[in-house]
Amino acid sequence: MQTAFLRFHNYIAFELSTINSHWSDETIYQESRRIVIGTIQRIAYQDFLPIIIGEDYQEIYGINGKNIYDPMMDPSMAMELTSAALRVLHTIIPVQLNFMNNDYKIESSENITDWMLRPVLLPVKDNFDKLLKGFLETPGRMVQPSYNFYISNYLFSFPKQPPYTGRDLLSLDIARGRDVGLQPYTKVKHLCGLPLAKKFEDLIDLIHIK
Repeated sequence: MQTAFLRFHNYIAFELSTINSHWSDETIYQESRRIVIGTIQRIAYQDFLPIIIGEDYQEIYGINGKNIYDPMMDPSMAMELTSAALRVLHTIIPVQLNFMNNDYKIESSENITDWMLRPVLLPVKDNFDKLLKGFLETPGRMVQPSYNFYISNYLFSFPKQPPYTGRDLLSLDIARGRDVGLQPYTKVKHLCGLPLAKKFEDLIDLIHIK
């Protein structure tokens, strides 16, 4: 994703420099940066969040794409979001990467872990462009309480080494939460304005009893 937005930034910079040949490099960079940031915000608020938390929730809590800049707004994110909540999206990672041609037809597929630690394969021919098209057209998994088999067993396994040398992304996510000192779920639940859970039955308002 970072590479895709880097390329988008360079495309915007080229177009702006063509239209405004009198602009300095710094002006072109800053204006391109603003456009890329605005694009990311638009995607986040109008495409991403409605799917993740729902449009009703966005409306209730005013989480929308406001076009007002507040220099006093704290832009930092809570550890509970970056190290826990957003990790839920790892459950939708598909098993395979699809490489698609200009007609969006699949030319080849690779297990996602076979490409880990092998970035040298991306610049080969037009692999990167084909992979981007595959990202656009390949659906993710349904959200579920498990990760796909490959990232649960073969993550970051080294080339020419046995696959069992890989790692488990779910374990890494749990360890990350411990490394940053996440508070217990029951305390975070209470901080979010929900009743404090003192026994297991107090959790059934959010977690199914099974």
